[in-house]
Amino acid sequence: MLTDFEMPSREFMISEIDDKLIDKLSVLAALKFEAEEKEIIKKDLKNIISFLDKISEIDTSGIEPLKYLNQPVFSYREDTAKKALDKEKAFLNATNQEKGYFMSPKMADFS
Repeated sequence: MLTDFEMPSREFMISEIDDKLIDKLSVLAALKFEAEEKEIIKKDLKNIISFLDKISEIDTSGIEPLKYLNQPVFSYREDTAKKALDKEKAFLNATNQEKGYFMSPKMADFS
């Protein structure tokens, strides 16, 4: 049984990309391809498999696999109190203010 990170052996991989395989894929994808399109698809699939074969040559021993492509990286910092920005400095570059609040154009109309 394969674990999450083992590559399947070559016996389970596609051995030949031919019209029969393209026809099978087109049925699975519910698509119809013209003869010229089949040739393009065969070429593209061969390039993809060649690329994956090249990647599989990389030695990844000692590298912990990711469970998710975008694993979050948490960098915690100490929560320390700091002096707040003075009101005068905060409003220094404000284009519109009223009674000590920043004013902005109306974004949504809920009436």
